[in-house]
Amino acid sequence: MLGGFDESFFCYCEDLDLAYRLRLAGYTSMQIPSAVVRHVSGGISGEKSDFTLFHGHRNRIWTFVKNTPGAWFWALLPWHIAIDALMLYGGYRDRKAAPIARGYIAAIKGLPAIWQTRRQI
Repeated sequence: MLGGFDESFFCYCEDLDLAYRLRLAGYTSMQIPSAVVRHVSGGISGEKSDFTLFHGHRNRIWTFVKNTPGAWFWALLPWHIAIDALMLYGGYRDRKAAPIARGYIAAIKGLPAIWQTRRQI
């Protein structure tokens, strides 16, 4: 029905994308504070590695474009762009702007395909 994880995301935000689509389809979720998740991998990529920054920023944009409902999309788009600009500035300040910028460029190049999946949702 919802197709599970979107493989085009590869990693980072694929869980958020699925949760967003489930919510849009009418499903609910709940928070269970006592739940514990032990993540088996991820230590290699690192919190601020180029790999993490590229995929995280690219996929965050794709998640927003793919799933945000019409009126909300257009209302929130200026804020989303402003936040992206602030994140890029933060990356510049931390000498990590290059992978963030590459993520933004890849996100823009992938928008036609993501926009098609938006139409399916």
